[in-house]
Amino acid sequence: MAEKRIIKDDFIKANLKYPKLRLVWEEGTMLCIGEVDVFDKENVYWDSFLIRITIPIKSYPYFFPNLFITDDRIPKEDDRHINPDLSCCVEVEQKQILRAKKGITILQFLDEYVIPYFADQLYYEKENDWANGDYQHGIDGKIQYYSEVTGVDNLEEILYVLRNLERINTIEMYKPCFCKSGKKLKYCHKTALKKLLQLPIKQINVDIQEIEKKNG
Repeated sequence: MAEKRIIKDDFIKANLKYPKLRLVWEEGTMLCIGEVDVFDKENVYWDSFLIRITIPIKSYPYFFPNLFITDDRIPKEDDRHINPDLSCCVEVEQKQILRAKKGITILQFLDEYVIPYFADQLYYEKENDWANGDYQHGIDGKIQYYSEVTGVDNLEEILYVLRNLERINTIEMYKPCFCKSGKKLKYCHKTALKKLLQLPIKQINVDIQEIEKKNG
């Protein structure tokens, strides 16, 4: 299977940097199991965490991996971004989708998400705050994402944008922006609109339903 060969090659690269991990195949899923060490910028050792990373073999590398913690090092709480199934919220869902579209290797996932996630957890334990800020948990995190991208805080206005993406996409670049700022779209939310249009319509519809429920 071509996918397995690609995964094996990518895992060898990752394993050179993270030698305590091993690769396991399980019912169409690739598992990276073992331990990762966290060091600071001066290469001083901080701590270690037991983890499991899962990726559907046929989807690799265009699938955002799932990270699970397999020890009791971190409290299993929403505020610490750990779900009841021990999966870790390393990134808000919409950004996961957009990152996966570009393709993400095992090594990239470890470097860009796993190590920063655990480094931030260690920082939180010392400072009771997140080093680089954080997204809220669950639907609140989704709303936070859409608010940041669109520049809109009101839930009704966020819903308006999401429900009318197809129509908004027909606005000419030099016409007023959909956010009603008075600026032309080209100089306002052009980039935000492109990001939203990259999200699958199925995801947009699910998010609309969740936000509507939240909005009562």
